[in-house]
Amino acid sequence: MEDIHADYQKDQVLGECFPGTKRLIQLILIIPLSTAPVERSSFQMSNVVTKKRNRLSQQQFDALIKVIHQKEELCDQDLDDIIDIFKPNRNMCLLVKSYLKMTKVKLIG
Repeated sequence: MEDIHADYQKDQVLGECFPGTKRLIQLILIIPLSTAPVERSSFQMSNVVTKKRNRLSQQQFDALIKVIHQKEELCDQDLDDIIDIFKPNRNMCLLVKSYLKMTKVKLIG
């Protein structure tokens, strides 16, 4: 399927003659094969927002989810930005720093 999509990307005439087919191929390629990634994300979100941690701002919530999901791809600047988000709340800042050390995040860049 990916090979067909690559052909459509390269050949403009093919895409113009069969625009519906091109769109169908794009949709097929983005549909997940199972619901496991969605369920995993929901589970991780429920671990972030708990009864004790229910006052997170949207920015803090997004930062924690980013650390959980993309910890392998985070660079030094990303981590500094995330820690800056939590600086007003000293306890959360320490929690994020300890989590990063616990998971032994490998920094890129």
